[in-house]
Amino acid sequence: MIKESLKIHGHRQFEIKQRVSFDHAKAKNIKYQVETYFFLPVALQINPQSYSAKEFQKSLKNYVRLSPATHKLKYFYKKKGLLEKLSNELKDWLVNTPEIESYENALKRAALTYKRSIRLAVKSLLKAPNQKTEENVQQLLVDIEKTIQAYRELEAVCRAIEGKIVSKAYEHCDEYISWVTTFYLRKLITERAIPCRAGISNAWREEINYREEKYPESIAKPGESNEKVLHRWSSLRRYINRYLFLDINHRKGAPLLLHTIYAAIAAISMSITLFLMLNIRGGQYADISIKVFIAMVLAYIFRDRFKDISKRRMQLWFQRWLPDRKLLIYKEGVKKPIGICKESFRFISHSALPDDVKAVHQTTNEDFFTNNDRDEDILFYKKEVQLNNQPNLFEKTRFPIADITRFNISDYLRYIDIAFEELPFLEEDETPVLGEKIYHVYMIRRIRLNNNHNIATELVRLVINVDGIKRLEVLKSLDFPSGDDGSSQDLQ
Repeated sequence: MIKESLKIHGHRQFEIKQRVSFDHAKAKNIKYQVETYFFLPVALQINPQSYSAKEFQKSLKNYVRLSPATHKLKYFYKKKGLLEKLSNELKDWLVNTPEIESYENALKRAALTYKRSIRLAVKSLLKAPNQKTEENVQQLLVDIEKTIQAYRELEAVCRAIEGKIVSKAYEHCDEYISWVTTFYLRKLITERAIPCRAGISNAWREEINYREEKYPESIAKPGESNEKVLHRWSSLRRYINRYLFLDINHRKGAPLLLHTIYAAIAAISMSITLFLMLNIRGGQYADISIKVFIAMVLAYIFRDRFKDISKRRMQLWFQRWLPDRKLLIYKEGVKKPIGICKESFRFISHSALPDDVKAVHQTTNEDFFTNNDRDEDILFYKKEVQLNNQPNLFEKTRFPIADITRFNISDYLRYIDIAFEELPFLEEDETPVLGEKIYHVYMIRRIRLNNNHNIATELVRLVINVDGIKRLEVLKSLDFPSGDDGSSQDLQ
């Protein structure tokens, strides 16, 4: 199962996040394939002549992030709970010095799991009116207090371990936990109909005072820029979240197959040249005449052109199997790649669209005579991801993987030069009426999980103007058909 969300980042970027669910016990490999079709108005001048695959690659950022485990806050401090297990692990490391990555990742994992737990607990209170009771709020405050207390009781053993290895992971995670606690307590305080407001405020103030004493650089001051505080928080968040993000190593797509094809073309080209040379004048060319020289030059020119044209043709023929880019996915501390992502980029014609994509695309022009070969260009982007389900790699949660892609549309704005355009009017003395100049970029996505024939299709409209993205509208949400009666048409 794949759950998808889209949102705008700034004026020129939008993000697509796919959360992937799978059977932890049965699945050996997690595979999913995503096809994205961008329908671009010709006025934007994004076409094969002005926009290359390399330029498109620069506008993409891909991340694969793991999700932390999901637990109730009580699980942290109860007997045989998460922090007791962490304490036992730390005591073992007092005897056997751990690798620095293992030690830091253990603390980061606890901090990230705490953040997820408190976020879900606060979200549950705020979204369900019947949960906003004094008893529930007091229980939440008790759970937060006991969890933080249990974590800070680990300070002595952590300091002892950090005396043997160069690390400040305990301090960093402690500060992160304090930041997260004050943030979510603040969300509760600002809720209008929340009981126990004084208790929430006291808990919030205690954590602020704790940070003022332990980490004074993390306290923002009203009326100041607080750029150092923001930089500290951003750096701390990146350090902690680094545990969740997988490393991406960029490679060219299928280089061995590609070089094999090029070598075969070069061999054929050279064979043609040698054949012509050896057959001129019956194989006797000791006295090379001007005719023989011209024939050799022409044979070389023919060989060179034949090689270049053949390379382009072979690339088109093998495009279905030759990705433009291959990304190797690594987990910190694991030497071998745990997965691979293959990407392909190209412009296609309307006739090459799959039937279900044509049907969805047809719904965008019910009221206007647009969307024909002359009015838009189609940019096709395909991504195939395969991850190995290794032991202890994924947390036992519903959506353990988040595949994040960010698109930057700055290149789409290069030829947009006006923000408003005058509209035609009937009377000479009427005041000119201006209309905002916008463009609609339609995006159709097809997603398939684990080679299943059921394919989910999504339709999104991106409304852009001279400044960037104005709106992002989901016209048809992602919905996988139930059963085996879904479309079995092959992805491209």
